[in-house]
Amino acid sequence: MPTAGVLVPLWLVAGAANVFASLLIALRVPEAMRARAYASFGAAVQGGSMAGYLLGSALLTRASPRPLIAVAGAAGILVVLVFVPVVARALYGPERG
Repeated sequence: MPTAGVLVPLWLVAGAANVFASLLIALRVPEAMRARAYASFGAAVQGGSMAGYLLGSALLTRASPRPLIAVAGAAGILVVLVFVPVVARALYGPERG
């Protein structure tokens, strides 16, 4: 990233994705199970952050930050691309996903 200002739109997109995920939970999960769904979602997000900090700090002892950030970003995009069909099937059913 040339400047930190380039990250602001990415942070906004990530925030919107978080709101969208919370909205999906609110709309798709039965009320009796909603607290458990929110807790699972929060645990996944926080667990991923903790694992990222741990792995990132270990990798920073051996590599410079720029390539690590590029690889992490590419991995994130790859994970999203892999799970788009799974989420589409869950939302729309096998005939439309």
